[in-house]
Amino acid sequence: MQIVLILKKRKLNFAWIKDFSAARNFATSKSKRDWILSIDCDEYLEPFNPKSLQKKLRDYPDAIGQVSILNLQNDQTETLHHTVSRLYQKKYYHWENPIHEQLVRKDHSTASAFPSELSALHYGYALTPAETIAKTHRNLDMLLATLGDGNDNPYYHYKTGCEYVKLKEYDTALKYFEATIECNLDPTLFWVQELIYQYGATLILADKADVALGLEAVFDDFSSIPEYIYIMALIYAANGLFAKALAM
Repeated sequence: MQIVLILKKRKLNFAWIKDFSAARNFATSKSKRDWILSIDCDEYLEPFNPKSLQKKLRDYPDAIGQVSILNLQNDQTETLHHTVSRLYQKKYYHWENPIHEQLVRKDHSTASAFPSELSALHYGYALTPAETIAKTHRNLDMLLATLGDGNDNPYYHYKTGCEYVKLKEYDTALKYFEATIECNLDPTLFWVQELIYQYGATLILADKADVALGLEAVFDDFSSIPEYIYIMALIYAANGLFAKALAM
């Protein structure tokens, strides 16, 4: 299998080695420019103001630019928004990890970020049921291999749990979510907030709504997060605590 990479109308072939970071780093190495904007084949960059972007690049020469991604879902009738790191100078950054790859500084110092004001539409979730299952198994194989290689990053435990949820293997998903929750997590991180929602929802799907009541313990950390309020309302309702559900 080969991945086709497009660099300003230049087409490059990269032999697939089950490593998205390797593919991105290969493409970066072939660029003749310093600044790199990494966009996937199922993403479409929306119109932007070039002068405003150029000013951002001057103001933040060694930081990572954040790009807003709108994920089209449910036959393209709904969108899920998240922010990703995609704009960077190749002399400072490279990609690490085979899947759910992340930009890190080459000198291993702490990276800083800035809002680039760029946005893109992502069609990667607008798939047929068969395509979704195939993609889930591909992701799961890569995640399990990454964890098997000794990468104990809690984020990868979380993402592995998400893939098992897609396969409706809820008990297995919960094992990975719980392994993640046991770590010392930063409640301000987007994916940690998402984890709390996913964990609560999966407990309900696994007929363990009584266990999900334990998420009351993190109220102080997540009470300002709409997804937490929503899932707690569902948890209370699933336990017959309708007055509490309405109060949320």
